[in-house]
Amino acid sequence: MRDHNGMGGHMRNSGEQCENPVGHDRGYNRGNNENRGYKDIINLPHHVSKTHPHMSITERAAQFSPFAALTGHGDAIRETARLTEGRIFLDEDMLVRLDEKLAELARLVETGDQPETTVTYFEADERKEGGAYRTKTGRVKQVDPAGRKVIFTDRMELEIKNILDIEITLDSRGI
Repeated sequence: MRDHNGMGGHMRNSGEQCENPVGHDRGYNRGNNENRGYKDIINLPHHVSKTHPHMSITERAAQFSPFAALTGHGDAIRETARLTEGRIFLDEDMLVRLDEKLAELARLVETGDQPETTVTYFEADERKEGGAYRTKTGRVKQVDPAGRKVIFTDRMELEIKNILDIEITLDSRGI
């Protein structure tokens, strides 16, 4: 509204003129008096309910979780960001060396030994392309050429096609 001399002024709801001719001070940055518009409530004590227990920040945040606009989006992003490795394909020389190690391992197992063996193998990822290379160390119970598996004493079975390398540790018994 305009006052009688044409200056822009504001009227309060009660109809009286405000003391601030440029508008109400709503706490906007006005030099050192940032909270000038809240001076009547700024120092009041914080309300504490007598009937409701205090809610932690985590509990307060949880009450808004059902309103998440993109449910599952965070999981999808984490899954996409999870890295996998590509399978290494062995060349002819590496395949020959691996076959020799498997034959030696099978010979040791047939003689009744259960040699301590470290096997590096590829484990395919169940959800996306690729996988990861793992290492298993343990005693081998059986080399199954028909089933194309190496079976450990703890019943873990590894498919030969997934094996990258084998290291056989000979016991102090001279084997």
